[in-house]
Amino acid sequence: MNAAEIITQLVQYGDHRTLSEAETAGAEYLNAALEAVNAAAQQIYISGPDTLSRRTYGFTLDAPASVNVSHSSSAWTMPTGWDASFTGRTFKINSESVHNRITAVGTTPDFSAERAPAADLTAVAATVWHDAIALPAEITHVLPGVTLDEEIPMRAATSQADLYAETRYRFDYGERFRYANIATKPPLPARPSAYFVTSFYPVISTATQPGLFVRISPFPDASYVLTIAARVRPTRIVLADLDASNDGAACNDYISLPADWDELFLLPIAKQFLTASPYFKNEGVKAEIARASASAIDSLSKMRPQVDRPVRFVPTV
Repeated sequence: MNAAEIITQLVQYGDHRTLSEAETAGAEYLNAALEAVNAAAQQIYISGPDTLSRRTYGFTLDAPASVNVSHSSSAWTMPTGWDASFTGRTFKINSESVHNRITAVGTTPDFSAERAPAADLTAVAATVWHDAIALPAEITHVLPGVTLDEEIPMRAATSQADLYAETRYRFDYGERFRYANIATKPPLPARPSAYFVTSFYPVISTATQPGLFVRISPFPDASYVLTIAARVRPTRIVLADLDASNDGAACNDYISLPADWDELFLLPIAKQFLTASPYFKNEGVKAEIARASASAIDSLSKMRPQVDRPVRFVPTV
């Protein structure tokens, strides 16, 4: 079922037979149904199996870049080597011992950084490391199993400080485990071994959602390939997608669900969310809608494509 067909089913609980009829009555009826469908899809992606919302992504980590930077009038400029993907990356003026970080890149060679230098600079040599990757907007969180060059497992840091931790190993009672000396500065550039996912607000007080970044340590000393598995959010349906005035004739938007079972999953859960709307007018079916919604959420756990899974017993000490 496409989005228009699903919304058509929902507006009937507001006593409208078609999308065009609901649109004539007022856009609020369609918006209430859209809110219920989008909320239901998000609930399904959260409660459903990884196979529903899991995607694999690959990113190329660039080798360190030598650039020239300038600073004057509270603005940074990178006339050579500048790239819009530099947002979030760490850079250091070669003559200094402390690092800085690019916070925003404009449409010109100008960019913003976490801090200004002690004095204005003119075309001084600097190095930019590809230690941060801006994740696509659809990603909600990164799953375990991040690898470098498709074979080297990366350690998941628990904090920014832990990302820069110098990790060693110690043996105790026959067990090998990690302990760390917390570092205040990034380690020397080398093959990356750890990552940390953090949010990043490029601009405050705008509609821009907080972006997710993967931070890498040590800073890459050469070019590598980083592979991650991530969970993504569902497609969000908006009013313009419905073609409501033509009863959805031109609607081509869908929400991906297990086996395309919209009637079993999306509709019951969307109906449950719709019962909270002031435009819902069928009080007598609320109990059945609640039962069907709970059953749909419970059934999500059974929608796993690999049914046969071996059972392993691992002794614990």
